[in-house]
Amino acid sequence: MGTDLTLIKANPPLKDARYLGIYIRSRAGQSHVIKRAQQEITSITNALRHKKVTASQIAYVNNVVLMARLEYRLKTTLVSENQCQTLHNRMITLLKTKMRIIRFANNNIFMHQNMVGLVPLSQHLRTAQYSEFIIRINSRDWDGISTRIMLRNAQLRIGLQVCILVDHTELILKINLQNNFNFNLLKSFKDQMFSFRPTDLTTWNLTTQHQHTIISILHTSVDVGHTNFRKLEQSRIKAIESFIKRPAELLDINFLDHITHNNGVDMLFWTQIKKIFGKNPKGPIPNFFKYLEEIAIDQNSNGQRTLIERYQATIIPTNKTISLTPSPPSRDRRRKEWIVIRDGDEYQFGKILKKNLTRFSYQHWIRQDNNNLITQCAGCSTNSTHIEDNPVCIKKEKYHKSTIIDVKRPTNNYQNTSTFEILTPVDLIKTRIITKPSLYENESPFVSLDIPSYYLDIIKRTISSTLLITELSDIL
Repeated sequence: MGTDLTLIKANPPLKDARYLGIYIRSRAGQSHVIKRAQQEITSITNALRHKKVTASQIAYVNNVVLMARLEYRLKTTLVSENQCQTLHNRMITLLKTKMRIIRFANNNIFMHQNMVGLVPLSQHLRTAQYSEFIIRINSRDWDGISTRIMLRNAQLRIGLQVCILVDHTELILKINLQNNFNFNLLKSFKDQMFSFRPTDLTTWNLTTQHQHTIISILHTSVDVGHTNFRKLEQSRIKAIESFIKRPAELLDINFLDHITHNNGVDMLFWTQIKKIFGKNPKGPIPNFFKYLEEIAIDQNSNGQRTLIERYQATIIPTNKTISLTPSPPSRDRRRKEWIVIRDGDEYQFGKILKKNLTRFSYQHWIRQDNNNLITQCAGCSTNSTHIEDNPVCIKKEKYHKSTIIDVKRPTNNYQNTSTFEILTPVDLIKTRIITKPSLYENESPFVSLDIPSYYLDIIKRTISSTLLITELSDIL
């Protein structure tokens, strides 16, 4: 760094560094801050131990000097009541020694304003942090922006639909989020029965088509009369922890809207959810999703993963909360993908047999009613090629009108090659808004172009191949 190329090395994760009187380190946590505060108290008590001082002088040093220094050190650290008592005990013990009072005397005697008037650490910190929180939450500067970002992050992680400042007092008190100072401070507010009245909720409230949220289902206690009460209750506690601690890349999974399809009626598989959010489908299934599968899915749905009626969407969504970006087949003739073609509200499924530059031929498969199983079609329309010796329905289609899907053989009959199960939720595939192949995601036309007819005349005059003329005409 610099003209002399000075080598700068990073501190170890547990070693803190001083910046404007605040000590920070790369590893998350607050143990180093607590240790610095303890050293601050120790230095003052050691300086006063061998001095001839009165109780009022010790109270002055505590209230004016020590509290101010500890407030600065612990400005972004929420210290619990027990930790405050442990830290402040050294100062209180010094006061008892100077007053020649036994150490077992109640501490509240020295806190009384008409006696010694010693300010306790917990009271001073709460007063300072509460007042600063109110100022920050209403500020338009960077401190206010960062505070609201952390609170919204907590709202997303918990999966709350309404503003986290307004509602869900009982629920918030049950949640433990590490390394989120603003949420833990808000939790302390709620515990002290404080309430907020925000002036603008439009940017905080989240929309969902379901009456129940994931966190509300997880916090619903299991019926004591259930046959597997203890097992389900243990699974529920693990599920809450798993949902709260889910990785940042899965933070968008907040409501049932993000894990269901077919208008909020059927639950997706975990591999499908990870594909929708652009993540690697490999890896274990989290505990919260396993618990939702066991609690929220109707066991009499014949393998359709249909939700129990009270968990289904109460409002038919006009716009899909989650969607899949269509991926057209490749031009590689060695790859024979499974595809789906949407025609209005109807879907046609098939497996590619042969490819050329602009079109491909595929074997048509028919979807069975009310399930994801597809079977071979033996001929169904005028566009099909039906041969008596080989009863297979074959059709042709363009690349940009189809989308690749994933299928597998049914698990109950793996030897069966005439029936396959669709894995991709085709109802979540985005509908293209243009007729020509799209080069970019969410591409839309700005100006409609008309190809003059003389371009086609030039093609017919200069090219002798009938097949190439047809393909170029289809492109134009």
